[in-house]
Amino acid sequence: ACSSAIRGLFGGGNHSPTKDDEIDYVTLASSGNAADFGNLATATAEISSLSSSTRGIWAGGQDPAQSNVIEYVEISTIGNAVDFGDLMAGLHGNSACASPTRGVFGGGSPSPLKLTNCEYITIAAKGNAVKFGDLTVGRNNLSGASNSVRGVFAGGALAVHPSDSKIIDYITLASTGN
Repeated sequence: ACSSAIRGLFGGGNHSPTKDDEIDYVTLASSGNAADFGNLATATAEISSLSSSTRGIWAGGQDPAQSNVIEYVEISTIGNAVDFGDLMAGLHGNSACASPTRGVFGGGSPSPLKLTNCEYITIAAKGNAVKFGDLTVGRNNLSGASNSVRGVFAGGALAVHPSDSKIIDYITLASTGN
């Protein structure tokens, strides 16, 4: 999911055994059902997303192989996602956080590995993701959250053990680093 102050968007998913390419939206200030927004370029599950006040972005996922695709929509319009660029590697189960200008994708898995890798994009400028830094421990299926200054990656499945992680890592979004 990703959002502006007006709309919340939900894209991708898993309808076992198939993947989903739908993007639906809700108007945050009202109650009611979601409506069709458009479609992702590829039916994808375990995809991560982030947003600025105007642009929603999805990256990675499994379709059924790990994807490196980054795609975006303009949240105020209705339509299909279009190409933004590529992640450094195909990932699923990665997570994301963002400031108003920068988005960071962290962790993930090019099965069976769990990565420490974090990479970033400038949300207003389309292009490929570049190296940001590393998480303290490789994991996938983690959660991401942020405000305009700090991004947090928490939990997930560890590389060494399939158990859940209690680790919480943080980054300063305006600078790169571990």
